[in-house]
Amino acid sequence: MLERMYRRLASPGLVETIRSHSLAISWIVEAGCHDGSDSLNLLQINDEVVIHAFEPDSVAFDAAMKNVSSSRFKLSQFALMDRDGMARIIPLNSTFGTGSSIVKFGELGEFENVDRADLIQCRRLDGLDISSSQGIGAFWIDVEGAEIELVSGAIETLKKVDVIQIEVVLHDMSRTRRTTWRQLNQLIRGSGFALCYAPVHPGYFGDCIYVRNTCLSFHLKLKAIYLNSIMTLLHCWLYPILRKPLPI
Repeated sequence: MLERMYRRLASPGLVETIRSHSLAISWIVEAGCHDGSDSLNLLQINDEVVIHAFEPDSVAFDAAMKNVSSSRFKLSQFALMDRDGMARIIPLNSTFGTGSSIVKFGELGEFENVDRADLIQCRRLDGLDISSSQGIGAFWIDVEGAEIELVSGAIETLKKVDVIQIEVVLHDMSRTRRTTWRQLNQLIRGSGFALCYAPVHPGYFGDCIYVRNTCLSFHLKLKAIYLNSIMTLLHCWLYPILRKPLPI
């Protein structure tokens, strides 16, 4: 039963969500574009959409520059956070997988290969005036644990966004990923969004999709309330009690 529910509620991806909800998206903030593979997919939404991509990792940045050649792809080499300044990042080829984790100076001792942590520039999204672009935007976020900081620095930009896809940590059991789903869910729902798709599986990570409340029918708003309740029951209560999450 749980497996059937997971398939029904799992994220179809940002592109499919935009199309199925008939959202008129003119620009997308892609935070953590990695090698540009997802950027190429996002460019297919329509012929006018502009991708504002951000990737602080130098290896991934160079790969994205090479892989994506489009005048609608605007790539910047810094991280989106809640304040302007500098931070440390565990680079792409660390032992944590394919992503890069932004860490505070006091947290470096929790990571392996800290001697390879690079100094990077951080900016607030609200300070970049991305939302001055014409039309309504979307967020695509994969920032390896810095989700709260990113969203906190983008409150004004969020007012012109109708849909968000964000990879989240589902539990407090991974010390290298600071943000949990519960924290992030409260912040995004408080900004006028409803949880429309989410991972109900007993794993560590997954993609959530939020759509602005005013874009949803009454039926879909009820579904969002149901999904939020299911996620809270499973990930905040049942799975921790059963000592599951499981790697997926």
